[in-house]
Amino acid sequence: MRWVQQHPQYSVPAKAKFASGADGWLVAFAQIHEKRIVTLEQPAPYSQTSIKIPDVCSQFGVETSTPFSMLRSLSVELVNA
Repeated sequence: MRWVQQHPQYSVPAKAKFASGADGWLVAFAQIHEKRIVTLEQPAPYSQTSIKIPDVCSQFGVETSTPFSMLRSLSVELVNA
């Protein structure tokens, strides 16, 4: 949370929205427990109006992946019945 609040790039409304949600807690949990976050969000490192999970994760060494890459890594196969 402190990193987001001290980051001059982000607007005050973006910081407030991030602080009021669960994203910060999710990243902190993943970092402490060495977990990966699965998200459809794409990095937006130059955004000023929204703070994306992949951008925060990259600052704290938390891996991210898409749901599709997660399913591939788990060898999930979807078949028509």
